[in-house]
Amino acid sequence: MATKTTNNKAKIIVVVLILGIIAIVGGVVVALLSTPSASLIEETQVVETGYTIPTSTTVEADYDNWGDSVVYNGVTYYPNHHLTTLLFMGVDQNSDYESSELIGNGCRADTIMLFILDNENNTLDILEVNRDTWSPVDVYDHDRNYLYSGDMQLCLQYSFADSPTRSCMLMKSKVSSLLYGVGIDYYCSLTLDGMRNVVEAMGGLPVTFDENLSFIDPAFVEGATVVLTPEQAERLFRYRDITQTGSNQGRMSRAAFVMQQLFDTMVGTDSETLQTYYDAAGDGLTTDADADTLYSIRTYQLNNIYTFSGTYQTNTYDEFYIDEDALQEMVIDLFYVEAE
Repeated sequence: MATKTTNNKAKIIVVVLILGIIAIVGGVVVALLSTPSASLIEETQVVETGYTIPTSTTVEADYDNWGDSVVYNGVTYYPNHHLTTLLFMGVDQNSDYESSELIGNGCRADTIMLFILDNENNTLDILEVNRDTWSPVDVYDHDRNYLYSGDMQLCLQYSFADSPTRSCMLMKSKVSSLLYGVGIDYYCSLTLDGMRNVVEAMGGLPVTFDENLSFIDPAFVEGATVVLTPEQAERLFRYRDITQTGSNQGRMSRAAFVMQQLFDTMVGTDSETLQTYYDAAGDGLTTDADADTLYSIRTYQLNNIYTFSGTYQTNTYDEFYIDEDALQEMVIDLFYVEAE
């Protein structure tokens, strides 16, 4: 089943998590673009508007997209219509790219998090999606022509587009399909440049370390409180030992750790300050959510942070395989309600 990495933190989350800090977790991993699988599947064009949930259908739970109702272990469930979802991506590219350089050049969505806002209970859950998840990725050329789908790390779907907006749309569609067609309302991505600018606008990011990470920076010792500069923040969250299988798990754990720190330091941030962070992100920020929607997140109470259950294999690159049974249970728990 889904793994919780925090427990009921009764703190108010603020939009700066989206605009700056979560993006830091992404960072650059030194790796080459993986070679797509040689086996082709039936051509299916991914539309820019993302996945559309089928209407008037009931299905038994399986590995395909689910419909308007799902029968799971003999119980019927319906989508929870009180939810709003936002997909956040921290992107390992700088803002001064050329669109012609984007297609397949290796830039990735190295941080993938789905914000799940319960508008009835005013609570927020966060689902961390492992960037190494092994799944079909749709490959396009420079003219947006669909070529084929091949099994790769999920983060690479971001690479096969000619603009940040289209990259976000492709990722939104792919993550939705991974979750059996769960609707995703908005997307938001932030580049490394955007992250640096936000941390600078904050005057640094205060973090108290609960473990020794001095192998990343001598200042990162257990018990120390450090106001991270943009450069230190980038080092902390870019670090990954690519010689170790599953090293991305450690980076995801640091993401949850930093968010817990922020809940203690950022409560009560006013809208004027949030606007400053929003503006600082500049061209590094890509989103289809308006500022009011982003600002509203700070009024929600964080409930839990979840990760996928699964196993790692290493071939040329790390491959994370989701436990499908646990995934089905998680999707039911987070996005569906039992029929009355």
